[in-house]
Amino acid sequence: MPLPKLLYTTAENHRVYPFVEVNGRQMTELHIDPHYEEEHSEYMNDEKIYQLVYQLAKISAPIIYLIKKYSGIFRDKNIV
Repeated sequence: MPLPKLLYTTAENHRVYPFVEVNGRQMTELHIDPHYEEEHSEYMNDEKIYQLVYQLAKISAPIIYLIKKYSGIFRDKNIV
């Protein structure tokens, strides 16, 4: 899955991309914090992060819940 078009950038410089339905869960946005660029930009980029999160989301919905609960990077309308 290619990196979708950037939706917007937050005041904290997080880049926000639309996310897709995976395993029956509609993830509406994925926020990527650019802090990784300071030390990892030679081998990491938004597309790789998006792909990794997408693959993790396909594996298990509980992983999505834990990521949401402890990092806040998702905005998921299905998780309270």
